[in-house]
Amino acid sequence: MFSPLETLQILDVPRVDLAGVVPHQGLGSLHLTKAVEVEHIGALAELPALRSVEFARCGPLDLTPLAALDRVEVRLFDCERVAGAELFPRDRLIIH
Repeated sequence: MFSPLETLQILDVPRVDLAGVVPHQGLGSLHLTKAVEVEHIGALAELPALRSVEFARCGPLDLTPLAALDRVEVRLFDCERVAGAELFPRDRLIIH
């Protein structure tokens, strides 16, 4: 039997629909790199174990749904056109 998925990396894709990760309820960390179009960011609220989301060279992004998730830290690396960043407390949004 397989262990539950705890960390997921999605690399270099034109489009990713994050509603597809909801079945992985044990997911604690999500890393997206070079995702041109990121859909359904709000679906991440349905992951009770999620603690960290990282976006690298992704965009455009609307982080508004993640701002209400006190348990989740968001990291941005070289992302352009990000909406909703102003809704985060400083300790939960790290921009590099």
